[in-house]
Amino acid sequence: MSAIDSVEEINVSATEPEASSSSDFWKKTDVFLENCSEYLNPILVKETRQALKSKQFVITFSLVLIAAWGWSMLGIAMYSPGIAYSPAGASLLHIYLDILLFPLVLIIPFSAFRSLASEQEDGTYELLSISTLKPEQIIRGKLGSAILQSMVYFSALAPCIGFTYLLRGIDIITISILLLIVFLLTCILSVTGLLLATVTRSKQWQSVLSVVVVLLFAFCYFFTVWMSLFMNTIDTSWQAYDQEEFWFILAAIISAYVSYFLLIFYAATAQITFASENRSSKLRAVMLVQHFLILGWMFYIWVYSNFDAPALMFAAGMLTVHWAIMGALMNGEQSTLSPRVRRSIPDTLVGRISLNWFLPGPARGYFYAISGIIGGGLSVVLIQLCAELAGLDHWYGIEQMFWFTFTMSAYAIIYLGMGRLIMMALRKYFFADVFLSFLIHILLIMIGSFAPLILHLSIPSISNYDYSLIEMPNPFWSITEFFGRGSLSYNYQFIVLQFFLITGTAFMLLLQIVVSAKDLVPEKVAVPSRVLEEDALLMPVEEPVSDDPWDQE
Repeated sequence: MSAIDSVEEINVSATEPEASSSSDFWKKTDVFLENCSEYLNPILVKETRQALKSKQFVITFSLVLIAAWGWSMLGIAMYSPGIAYSPAGASLLHIYLDILLFPLVLIIPFSAFRSLASEQEDGTYELLSISTLKPEQIIRGKLGSAILQSMVYFSALAPCIGFTYLLRGIDIITISILLLIVFLLTCILSVTGLLLATVTRSKQWQSVLSVVVVLLFAFCYFFTVWMSLFMNTIDTSWQAYDQEEFWFILAAIISAYVSYFLLIFYAATAQITFASENRSSKLRAVMLVQHFLILGWMFYIWVYSNFDAPALMFAAGMLTVHWAIMGALMNGEQSTLSPRVRRSIPDTLVGRISLNWFLPGPARGYFYAISGIIGGGLSVVLIQLCAELAGLDHWYGIEQMFWFTFTMSAYAIIYLGMGRLIMMALRKYFFADVFLSFLIHILLIMIGSFAPLILHLSIPSISNYDYSLIEMPNPFWSITEFFGRGSLSYNYQFIVLQFFLITGTAFMLLLQIVVSAKDLVPEKVAVPSRVLEEDALLMPVEEPVSDDPWDQE
């Protein structure tokens, strides 16, 4: 054997352990990742595989890469030869974000919408509904697939975004906040697309709904592009990170975002849940959390401004609008409770009264909404009263605050009650769901606002700009007329309006109690013996343990 051969054998023998050790490491890593994938949501795995292998993803991803590469070349050419000295990072980042917004705001949310809508059209959702997967797992899996796709696009433009930081003119905090805003936007639009996919299962209506969803997401895309241009070229005061107000506003926006994200998520879950399940408790719990968030943030603004801001009046208005929208949706719930839900009712009277409002049903939903409206109004009036007794500065007196909250609450109670009565009449002839209830309430508000206005303008003897008693059904004109000037005037029109609202509210509440008496506090149903036997069979049987040490192996 020659010296050269011996040297080669020595080199091969020296490198073989290193190669085998590296290959063993990657094999163990693959096995570990494969085992971890068994714990992932199967819907997440399926949707991600389908999305990443689709032509839509390949085309969109290629277009994003080409657009980012083209803008990189064009931007460098535009700012050359002084790009090494001029702060051009902000201008380049603005276009990169516009490129990134196209798939994240338009393509991915619409893909999430179609992923659930197509399963309902093709009838494949029935296979998922009878599987061991829960509705929340299905929604989480499809939402997780949308988030993973967005991460792929983020990683594709990460070098470009990092390049803008090297060009100066933009700081790392601004880049992080902007990317966080884009990520949160695509998350909430994706879960909104999943919710809209559950509106109808008819193929004809799904086609119409697809056009509406495309227009909605396209509007969101162009609006966000316009907002990014506005924030980049016109207003830069939002980047004052050393100011307390900036972080306060950011915290308020994030808390509102989280609450409404959960509300939309649970609403999408409720739409695909069986009718025998309790589909309302989580939604109503989130509504209550939103109630305290609105009241708490407005109270903080009021205190932070040294009690010299109309935050309490804004709080009363926001709470009324919030509960009016939630009440319009809850009026569309089904009135019957399944035996499974009745079995979950507490045994004690206190438990039934306290947890009754979280059970599904339009009767409980209506009174839950008006209790939120009345409770929010009373809280604001009580805070205003304490402020006056303490001699603090305030914009409005206790008397004007009381009549303002009462007027808004009375209008909401009357219109919600009318909407619920219409839904009760419609259910006698066909199936009426939540979205039909919401449309009916919008139609009622439009009729109550525009019909008196048209009648007002058609009477020559009445001035076109003066308030008249014909406008009493119009909540917007009435509230603006008597509370928009900062002072309250007791004229005969105000007295007649309040008499109309007091009598109308009392009559509506009495009528709702009469028609809903049997549905307000449902009785608990005992668990059938058959269900108890099946539950006993599903429970694991523990083997008796012997005390004799000789029997143990």
